[in-house]
Amino acid sequence: MMSENIYKKIIEYLKTNPGAMPREIADALGVSIGMVRIALLRLRESGYVVRSGKGGYVVKPGSGDLETRRYADIDAYEEPRKQVRGEAGTQFERDLSALREYLNAEISRLRSEVDELRKIIESLSDRVSKVETEFTLLMKSLKPEKKAREEVSEVSGDVIMRVDVARNRGISVDSLVRSGDYVIVGNYLVSQSFMEEFKKRFPISLKDIKNLASEERELLNAMVSEGLAYLHGGKEYRLA
Repeated sequence: MMSENIYKKIIEYLKTNPGAMPREIADALGVSIGMVRIALLRLRESGYVVRSGKGGYVVKPGSGDLETRRYADIDAYEEPRKQVRGEAGTQFERDLSALREYLNAEISRLRSEVDELRKIIESLSDRVSKVETEFTLLMKSLKPEKKAREEVSEVSGDVIMRVDVARNRGISVDSLVRSGDYVIVGNYLVSQSFMEEFKKRFPISLKDIKNLASEERELLNAMVSEGLAYLHGGKEYRLA
């Protein structure tokens, strides 16, 4: 026999916690989830509570106060013991039908939640695929820059090198120039830093040419050939 007190406790809890789920009610009242579900089914059948849109329960407006009503219409086992077995069986069938209705509603709700989760997972899978594609394209775009850095490292010991020699060594001259670390002067591939330092030596008198390093003399000749420097007054080289 289910105690009348459980109905009161559930009603009072729902008044302050509308939309509560059976598990939440059971935990709050310290009773089994099975007892709460049966009680809710009977309260619902008797018109005391209704299901909320989110699957929980709320007290039905205008259902009245449990203190002023009899419980015979809620709990079949509160009926007088003279009740015949057939009548008890009918109440059991109603309870079973209500329980089946509740379980079907729960299954439907869970299926709906699973469908929503499936949509979220599919959306996340699409986003992951897009990120992977973008990452692959990014890595491909970085490869030329990486190759250029490797080639700069390969010729870092050479401040000036003939273009044909660099190409024979399998070095991409265009990549080095695009990197900004080297410039082409005539037939030479010249380190940008070496070029800038050499320009600071100008004007260079004829008598100082013998003091230039071999790389500097090569660069001076290339600059004159390309019109980047000229001999002024037959005495000194100046930048054009």
